[in-house]
Amino acid sequence: MLAGSACTNAPSVRHEYQRSGYGQARGLILKGAILSLALIVVTTLSAQAADVCKAIALHDVPALKNPTSTLKKGELDTAITQYRINKKTGEGSFCSHGGYCYPTHVQENGNKVEALKLTNCQVGKKDDLDDPEEIYYSVDVTRSKVGPSELKRDDVDNRLLELGLCSGCASNAAHLYVFQPQSPCARLVREVLEGNPDAVKILSAGPAYCEIDSTPERVTCVITDPTGTPLNVRTAPYGRVLGAIANGKRITIVDRTKDNRGRNWVYIADQNKKPLGWVFRDYVDCR
Repeated sequence: MLAGSACTNAPSVRHEYQRSGYGQARGLILKGAILSLALIVVTTLSAQAADVCKAIALHDVPALKNPTSTLKKGELDTAITQYRINKKTGEGSFCSHGGYCYPTHVQENGNKVEALKLTNCQVGKKDDLDDPEEIYYSVDVTRSKVGPSELKRDDVDNRLLELGLCSGCASNAAHLYVFQPQSPCARLVREVLEGNPDAVKILSAGPAYCEIDSTPERVTCVITDPTGTPLNVRTAPYGRVLGAIANGKRITIVDRTKDNRGRNWVYIADQNKKPLGWVFRDYVDCR
């Protein structure tokens, strides 16, 4: 989930619960060199869920703290990071990063039925947190049920969380690293994974070019610079000029962000899906 994290198009998703613990700085001291990406990807350690884990609603299921928000049968609940058991009732629930907690079972026609089933993950180890009301468990990725790109993104996400990044920062950066490897953020993440401490500081500060739209989608548009001159294409908002693109040229928007002035920028590709770079959004017509 890109974040603010992260990004699905098909089934509708509802979120409120903020993942606790995962995205907070953990006071970790970096010991030695940071693991290289290769080591991260091939690791066989239990993979903690970042925004990968999903559950499907087998029946209509209302959120625990907001019954008006209901997952309809067949809808997906995404970015599940936690399983909880209420100590008083014994009822279980799945909670999502940035979303609601939904019960795993509901009453239907007087019978208790399973309402929410994990599709690509499994309940993991019990958390050490001593909560008076609930018992917490991790939710771990079932690696055989997740594609290689998502596994790679999840591994990088988890590594960035271990380094103290906020959950949204880690999720966005991991997504860009895997799916837009030539983007400015991906290059920064690469340096982080190679052990550059300065890169860790920059990424932890949340640079604008590592933010992504909450509902990214490819949109075909036309360059319309009112000056009539070719529009500069840059490595990042206000970054180094890579080249220019002519007025009237059809392009595809693949990413969006805001600069530190709050102005909108878009990352574009040509009609052959070749990445080009960042341009000022006001000069792109998507009508």
